[in-house]
Amino acid sequence: MRLNTDIARRIVDRVAAGLDKQVGVVDAAGRILASTDERLVGLRLPSAERAIERGAAVEDGEQLLAGISLPLTYAGAVVGAIVLGDMSPQGRELGQVARTLAELIIHQMTVIERLPRQTWIRDKLVADLLDERSHTAPEVLLHEAELLGIDLNVPRFVIVIDFGPLTDRLLQTVAPSDSLPTITRALRLDQIHTQLLEQLRSVVAPNDADVYGFLDDHRLVVLAALDPTAPQSRRLQIAGGLQRFLAELAGDARAAASAGVGWHHPGWRALAQSCVEAQCALETGASLYGPGRVFQIEDLGMAGFVCSDSQAMKSELAWRLLQPLDGEPELLATLETFLRSNLSPSAAAQALHIHRHTLAYRLDKIAQLTGRDPRTFDAAAQLYAAVMLRKAGNPAAGGRPPSASPRSTSVAPLSG
Repeated sequence: MRLNTDIARRIVDRVAAGLDKQVGVVDAAGRILASTDERLVGLRLPSAERAIERGAAVEDGEQLLAGISLPLTYAGAVVGAIVLGDMSPQGRELGQVARTLAELIIHQMTVIERLPRQTWIRDKLVADLLDERSHTAPEVLLHEAELLGIDLNVPRFVIVIDFGPLTDRLLQTVAPSDSLPTITRALRLDQIHTQLLEQLRSVVAPNDADVYGFLDDHRLVVLAALDPTAPQSRRLQIAGGLQRFLAELAGDARAAASAGVGWHHPGWRALAQSCVEAQCALETGASLYGPGRVFQIEDLGMAGFVCSDSQAMKSELAWRLLQPLDGEPELLATLETFLRSNLSPSAAAQALHIHRHTLAYRLDKIAQLTGRDPRTFDAAAQLYAAVMLRKAGNPAAGGRPPSASPRSTSVAPLSG
């Protein structure tokens, strides 16, 4: 570890403010990195060089910065020295105080530099996977994932959890008068993130192939692995676990967090689309129904169609709503006719040349297959939007929407 100018300035500012003395910090070569006298920065200090060489205090009243020089150590090695402009008996005692404080600052600032690096690379990879603009260099993403032991061939979907109110409230415990506010805040944030991840894993049944990454102070993204033969079962399992997790957070911390769940799409490139869906479900659901819940696009009613500018997501929602009817052309025709008839059973039955009881049976079957009863306003609105979208995007009305529909997906940059 080498002392740098930022650490040296932090030491000088803190020690000078606390002891009201002339202070200087030098590196392992005896060069002044920071001083209360800016004119001395960059000069060599012989007494400090001797203190570093001997590993003991050296006093010198004839030098540029007269006073006592004490070696500074980190991890058992001498990394520099601090010079306090006072050679009185009291100054010798204060010198030891200054040395202890300086070494504490060195330790804290070194820890804060290293802590983010432990998770930063993984967080950065997750952010890049969710940002289509990064997909122009897939070989880089694949290589980084391999180095981190992440198999991108595993099918996954995206979950976005917003801890905003909770994180903000917990960070308020950092005292404004703290002498090292940036370091203390970063350490506290790392602690909060670690605790949230541990609690999440204890409540929501994890999969060894799940990938976690914080996009910023507030948002945690989970790339949740699933069985492609039964993708919906994993989504439902996680949604239930997430709701228990959010309820537990609200009870323990009295602050609401919210979550959004995207769909699974084949291929790692489609994680970006799943993230758009999860973020949209989170933002729209929390705005309409309040925080503290898990939201999925298909559970938002018409809001899933009208509260997003992602055409790909709307087309996907339309396809998923109508997909259960793809093998039932008679039911599809019945649904379209019923919708065009302004939900009038008699008008629809007459247009279809069937008995009203037959129409009721078919409508019951549509409700059973799609989970949407077209005789109710909200369900009818969703099914009508789905029919119109699918017809507009696919006149053949049967195929799945293309996964590469033009859109722009991006993720906010990682926090410092």
